[in-house]
Amino acid sequence: YIFGVTPKGTLNGVYDFIEDNLGVLWTRSTDLGTLYDPMPTIPVVQVNYREKSPLKLRAWHLCGTGANGEPHSDPATEIMMSRNKMNSKFAEFANIHLWDWQASVGIEPFNLGHNIQYWLLTSPLYNNQLEYWNTDEEGNYLGPGKGHVNFWSDGAAEAIATSVINFLNTYDIKYVGVGMEDTSYCVQHPEDKQPFEYAPGMFVYPGEDDYLSTVFFTFMNKIARKVKEVHPDVMLCTYAYIFTEIPPRCDIEDNICIVIAPINEDMRLPITTTEPSPNNKVYQNMERWSQKTSNIMVYNYYGCFPYAAEYYERPIAGRVQSDLQYYVEKGFMGVVPEGIVDANTNTWAVNTLQFWLFSKLFWDPYADIDALTELFCQKAYGDAAPHMLRYYKLVEQGWNSKYTTIRWSTDLRTYVKTFILDSGLVDEMQDALDKA
Repeated sequence: YIFGVTPKGTLNGVYDFIEDNLGVLWTRSTDLGTLYDPMPTIPVVQVNYREKSPLKLRAWHLCGTGANGEPHSDPATEIMMSRNKMNSKFAEFANIHLWDWQASVGIEPFNLGHNIQYWLLTSPLYNNQLEYWNTDEEGNYLGPGKGHVNFWSDGAAEAIATSVINFLNTYDIKYVGVGMEDTSYCVQHPEDKQPFEYAPGMFVYPGEDDYLSTVFFTFMNKIARKVKEVHPDVMLCTYAYIFTEIPPRCDIEDNICIVIAPINEDMRLPITTTEPSPNNKVYQNMERWSQKTSNIMVYNYYGCFPYAAEYYERPIAGRVQSDLQYYVEKGFMGVVPEGIVDANTNTWAVNTLQFWLFSKLFWDPYADIDALTELFCQKAYGDAAPHMLRYYKLVEQGWNSKYTTIRWSTDLRTYVKTFILDSGLVDEMQDALDKA
């Protein structure tokens, strides 16, 4: 018997049975990545146990285009995610027609995007009100497509809430996004030069680092309260990003899910590092956010390094594990890092080990990475496993040989020069590959 509290829980149990008793690993979206040793019979040895991930939501934001041409979606990749016991994905409106199918294979839509202007423009309460938009420095309203909506406007908040409610009256989804636009521009003259009252008698002042964040989340609270009146079980997901990455002074409504997107994070070190790093600020913000709410998802950039991903495999499983254990300690809901579909690029081919390790860690942040790596090599490479294991160790040694800040946008030359050429390990790496 295999039981689950939810249908996805039962599905996870089935996949766990297959993995533990039949020795199957799902490392790619194609048959090439389904790894197993032929077995004449099934010895059922892993039984009578209960497992549950400490992370409620385990998701990916799949960038790129799938094999069927769909943006940010690929059925084979999503099935592979489900087999590895992930239960959600970043779901944009562009693939809304796939949400029901994704849910049917155990991948619940987690909607978000830079879409706050979309909600305003599609609201029945919006009638080209210029005052609902940002201004220039002279106070002229800019209109849609530039900057943000007017976060000081009660009318804009009501219009957006009405738009979201109408959407939820049609679509049955638990996590719906109201995300700030992908820009740091937020001018609202003359309001943004004045003290802002976020609670009776409580003010935040222009020039303080949490000023814009407080204005924004006060605005979001107004939307959340109106949505909750009609759809009390829905969570509104919104970014802590750019100027909202800093926690606000105001409280946060309990139907708001904060998605922390540390755009400037350094991939070389854990979020909790005590060494001087851009991650120090990320950590401070997360600590402050954890005092505001436990409804927190983290949008890390674990699979996002577009200028190098088809050529270099970042050995960051240890860093990912450290982050996840910290998120569990803080009671965060889960993770939705940026990655890519396993179609139309060589990214998954190059990063198979690391991406597979991530999926194992999302389920169990305390898993033994060395044991998992040895298992992968044995399944994937057979007689060549010892040489490939040596190769992966050398790549990790090179990665740790010299410190330089690595962000999502770091170019390929930095990776190759810093972690391969300057490491002095090129000949050993090539020798391991030749022997494999």
